[in-house]
Amino acid sequence: TMSTSNDTALAFYNQENDQETQEDIYNISPTNPEIPIEVQDSNNNIRKFFCPLKLLRHKIPFFSQVFKNSNLFDPANPLANYNANDLVITVHSDIMVFEMILDYAKLKEEEDDNNNQSRSVINTSNILHKLHAIDAKTLTAILVASEHLQMTHFFNTVLEHFIKNLPKIIK
Repeated sequence: TMSTSNDTALAFYNQENDQETQEDIYNISPTNPEIPIEVQDSNNNIRKFFCPLKLLRHKIPFFSQVFKNSNLFDPANPLANYNANDLVITVHSDIMVFEMILDYAKLKEEEDDNNNQSRSVINTSNILHKLHAIDAKTLTAILVASEHLQMTHFFNTVLEHFIKNLPKIIK
């Protein structure tokens, strides 16, 4: 479940700017503030995460619907009376699951040197290493969460790992 304050104003000012470079989405700036995300698990434990707004929009497609424009904090935007502390995002999830999702989203794309092509790929070796230490229940939760957040590549990565390691996972 997610909630944001000022949903009406967020939806009203809808001017897309998808021309950002990869560095633009990682660098904190007045137009790309760190957004606080409170994650609450089933035991009511709460952990606060921070993520740049543009990274949320570009790497976790679910959030592109929540934040329909990247000019939300731009002084040139007539509705930009916000600061990052005005937003309240609450996610109900296992904390480790959300941390894995955010870690994956924060991975920078790298050029695919093996094929000498200009397409970008994400180096998932660190994430895959973490997946080996996770039980079937948590892997299933990651699959559900990544599907809900529309993170297709991550979903497929976790599903492939799950299938490859099924005998070990269900022991």
